[in-house]
Amino acid sequence: MVQFAEPEPPKPSERPKARQQGLDQLGKRIVRWWEKESIQYAFNIPQVRTRIEKLMGINYVSLTDRNYMQKLQERILEDYEEQMQKRIKVRQEEEMERVKNLVLAGKIPLDQAPPEMAQHPIMLIENYCNQKIAERRAKIKIYRVKIPTYLYWDDTPDPPSGLSIESGHVFRQQGEKLCHPVELHLGASQDEDIENGYLMGSEQYDNIKYESSLVKRLMACETVEEMYALADDIIGVLKTIDDSSRVPEDNISDTLVSAT
Repeated sequence: MVQFAEPEPPKPSERPKARQQGLDQLGKRIVRWWEKESIQYAFNIPQVRTRIEKLMGINYVSLTDRNYMQKLQERILEDYEEQMQKRIKVRQEEEMERVKNLVLAGKIPLDQAPPEMAQHPIMLIENYCNQKIAERRAKIKIYRVKIPTYLYWDDTPDPPSGLSIESGHVFRQQGEKLCHPVELHLGASQDEDIENGYLMGSEQYDNIKYESSLVKRLMACETVEEMYALADDIIGVLKTIDDSSRVPEDNISDTLVSAT
């Protein structure tokens, strides 16, 4: 018979111990980098002696030789610069590889790919396809409507102005008259036409169109009172019906009924 037993719960004495350990870690004082102890190097350490032998070619150290120490300093700086250039180159290669993967994955458009990928097969295929498409588009003829450069059918030249609202308008010069007299467009004057018999003179026109002297005086009046006074002289006093002689309307209706 198989019996399943529940795991034993942790002992009460262990729980406070774990909590106490975490509190101890929080209570530790953080040591800053300038508060740490300085690293001490010694020429008799194997790693240091190997480094000096690699830089100088010998494992012999002369602390009192000034030229030796200056040359050692120069070699250390040159080695540091060489290592830094190697790290920069490695980072550039890693960045280029990352950009290349983004281009191949479609995250970056092919037209924004770096120049280093110019010889990549995908870029070569893309350039070949773009060239073929450009050649086919160049063969397509698009018929465009010719837009005239003037607004009038009489080929009026446009004035030399930069404003678009002035395009197609011919402006008058300063002092130029807008309307010209009719006499400029006639071949002969009025006096010549009268002499030739084409027109009537003023005396002949007055004989044909006769008007009384009273009518002329009436046309020369300026006020209404003068016109009425002169009209009475011309026509005479008009007789009006007296109110006493009028027949009432009731009598008129009675006479009409009796007549019927």
